[in-house]
Amino acid sequence: MQYLSLQEVAELEGKTYSGVKKSVVRGKLNAKKINVTGKRGCGFEYRVPITELSEKAKIRYAAKHSTDFEVTPIPSTTNELTVKFDELSLDVRTEALKLEKIIKEWRLYLADHPEKSATADYVKQLKKEGQNISERTLYRKFERYKEVGIVGLADLRGHRKRTGQKIDEYVWNTFQNWWLDENQPSVSFLYTLLEQWLKENKPEKLPLPSESTFRRAVEMIPLPIVKYFRYGAKAFTDECETFVHRSYGNLFSNEVWSSDYHTLDIMVRDDKTGEVYRPHFVSWIDIKSRKVLGFRLMRSASSDGVILCFRDSVLEYGLPQTAYLDNGREFLSSAFGGRGRRKTDENADYGSTILERCGVTMVNANVGNAKAKIIERFHKTMTNQFAKMFLTYVGKGPSFRPHRHNEVLKDEKNIPLLSEIQRDLENYLYGMYNNAKSQAEGMQGMSPNDCYQKNLIEKRTATDEQLRLMLTRSTKLQQYKRDGVYLTIAGEKVYFYDSEYVQKLLGQKVYIRYDSDNLSKVYLYDEKERYIGECQKSKIGGYAGADDMEAIKEVALHNKKLRKDVKTYLTIKDLRDTPEVVDAMRSVTESMREKDMHEYDAKVIRPVIIQPLAKVAGDDEAKISFEKMIENAKKRREKK
Repeated sequence: MQYLSLQEVAELEGKTYSGVKKSVVRGKLNAKKINVTGKRGCGFEYRVPITELSEKAKIRYAAKHSTDFEVTPIPSTTNELTVKFDELSLDVRTEALKLEKIIKEWRLYLADHPEKSATADYVKQLKKEGQNISERTLYRKFERYKEVGIVGLADLRGHRKRTGQKIDEYVWNTFQNWWLDENQPSVSFLYTLLEQWLKENKPEKLPLPSESTFRRAVEMIPLPIVKYFRYGAKAFTDECETFVHRSYGNLFSNEVWSSDYHTLDIMVRDDKTGEVYRPHFVSWIDIKSRKVLGFRLMRSASSDGVILCFRDSVLEYGLPQTAYLDNGREFLSSAFGGRGRRKTDENADYGSTILERCGVTMVNANVGNAKAKIIERFHKTMTNQFAKMFLTYVGKGPSFRPHRHNEVLKDEKNIPLLSEIQRDLENYLYGMYNNAKSQAEGMQGMSPNDCYQKNLIEKRTATDEQLRLMLTRSTKLQQYKRDGVYLTIAGEKVYFYDSEYVQKLLGQKVYIRYDSDNLSKVYLYDEKERYIGECQKSKIGGYAGADDMEAIKEVALHNKKLRKDVKTYLTIKDLRDTPEVVDAMRSVTESMREKDMHEYDAKVIRPVIIQPLAKVAGDDEAKISFEKMIENAKKRREKK
């Protein structure tokens, strides 16, 4: 097998070196790495098998090297439509069942009436009953029924989704390869560019279907594919990958506490200095009940505020078993959590931490995983119910800031003192928030105070009878989200997930049906009640322990598979002969410029006569003499 360098491939294909390398990196062009030694040391280069060249490039290679090259055509494949009865819509299934009943009754009628006119008589009888079916149709449906069963009686004309005109496979692969890019080019421009490029390079692929056809086709690209290639890996992770759901039902009060800092969205005045600033709010809450145990207002975020607030909470409510925290340095300090300086300064002896001495286990959330920290949801509630009540509310950013903000700050009387906000915040948190009934998960309509008191000693469980009553058949429509679908059982959500259906169903509404004796899986149906498939039960994580690790591992495996399927979406297409978008643009624009040979001839040509400029009075060269100016000035002074 002969191999070519990327530069050789670029010359044969009429592409740029960077374009060919990009194709190799993205997996559209097969290549192998070979070790090379150069002036800068050892490294590697790509080599492309000659069989990977396009047909045109193979011909160029053969002509250049005076050799024959065998071209093997790629066989075309066709997919036959296979349909199961429960995959059809409810209306189609109903009509098919009606036809099946008619056919069975007709065959029974023939058994009792051997005369030749029996079928005609039966058809007349059907017409009297409002069933307009001809003898020919009846026989044709009967033959289909004998061949494939009841599916043969179903009207399959609308079974396949249609996108209007058919787009050639090569054309569509080229278009979507251009469109699925983080630069997010528009459909309209790519359509024009594609049309011009095909005109120069593959005119046999023209004419193209309408632009609206391409727009409909783009809309049918699975959402995870679009998110990954057009919006980037982060958007894909945030909006498509699933996450671990946390269960609160098996927690006690004081079993897990959480803490975090939050910049208060209120401008205040310092009682002593008069300085105007936004105070930093730190609090500790009980995970089970969402009860605020203690808080502090600090000038800036620091471990001091965390420790002081923790001490206040411990003195009032005792010690938790676990502290669920983020990875901020305020919590990882050598004094409190011990995973900051202790980790980087391994040889230093900091002694035991506060949490270690108290026998409290620290668990840290993943960076950027706000869903795992309910305290951040509490901060949003506090902003809406408390911070927005004050004139000096600043919003979460300049675009959310009230227009009156600058005028309000001009008058010092409008700015509350820190001590006033401290008092108002105490009244709100301990008087209102902790006593407000909540519909949050696990709260069951109780207030944080009531939930904390109820779960302070024993774990609440549901009886078998209660469970049986709650495991009823569900037919309520819900969206298939990036974490799958769920059933609400005993006030808790039980999730079911399959990465395969994220690509197919993300954002679509589905029905779920389940066996109350077996909750290991559920069955999915679309809006027309057509069967889709099965989803397995997702593992539920906690805030510590082995169950949490198992759930995290399962989610990681699901996300790995989904990401792999999405990343290989373009590589499985036949893109070997598709151009890169920049190469197409260069080819089209150069060709259009070469063809632009317009000459512009005017009917009247009028020459412009420029008059010479008038000279300055004085010398011909109009020079300025500074010596003459000085001499004249001296004469004027002498006269005085």
